[in-house]
Amino acid sequence: MERYDSEWNQSDLIRRDKALGPFVLDSLRDFGADLARTFLSEYKNLSGQPGVSKFTTVDQHLLGPHRQIEKALSEMMSLPSVGIKELILEARRELRMLENHVDEMKSEWSHPPALSAKKKSKSESAQNLAIAALRRKFASGPDVPHLSRLGDISAIRASYAYRQCRPENPRFAFSMAFADLCKIKAQESGGTILGRELAELMTVPKTAVRTLTAVRSLM
Repeated sequence: MERYDSEWNQSDLIRRDKALGPFVLDSLRDFGADLARTFLSEYKNLSGQPGVSKFTTVDQHLLGPHRQIEKALSEMMSLPSVGIKELILEARRELRMLENHVDEMKSEWSHPPALSAKKKSKSESAQNLAIAALRRKFASGPDVPHLSRLGDISAIRASYAYRQCRPENPRFAFSMAFADLCKIKAQESGGTILGRELAELMTVPKTAVRTLTAVRSLM
C-alpha cells in the first residue's frame, strides 16, 4: 500500500479563478480586520472629540481586587495559627511575583521593538500582533498556588495592571485584561455577569423563530 506522507503547508495557497471573485471567508476576514482598525482608530481619537470626557480620576472599583488581597493578607497575619502565618508569608511572596510580572509586561508595552523601514508599511499589523503576543504572556504567569487559594488571580493581576496606569491613560491595563476589568466593574457595581452558557440558553434559535413566524402566519 502506498503511504501518503505529504503534509499541508500553510504557505501553500489554493488558487481561485479570478472570475469567481474572492472566497467568502477571505472577504469576511478582511471586513473584520478593516472594522477592527476603524474602531481602534476611533478609540484613539475619542479624547480629542468635543463632549467626550477624559479619564481624570482613578476607578476605585477596578482597584478593588488588588487592594482587597493586600488587606486580607495583612488581617490574616494577626491570626494565632503558625500554619496560617506561613501560608500568608508565602502568599505575600507570590503577590510580589505577580506584581513584578505585570511590571515587566508594562515595561515591554512601553518599549515596543523598533520596526525597520521595510516594515513600516505594515507597522499597524505588526503592532497588533505584538500586543496579542504580550497579552498571552501577561495572562500566562506567574504560578502562584498559595495566593490562588485566597483570591481570583486573573482579577488581582488585572486590578494591579490598572493600578499601575495613570488615570487618564489606562490603555495598558485594558489592552492586557479587558474582559477581566469589565467583570470586576460589573461585580463591584452590583451587576450580573452573564456567562456564555446562560447567554446561549437565552438566545432563541433561528429555527424556532422561523417556526413561530410560520405558526403566526396561519393564525
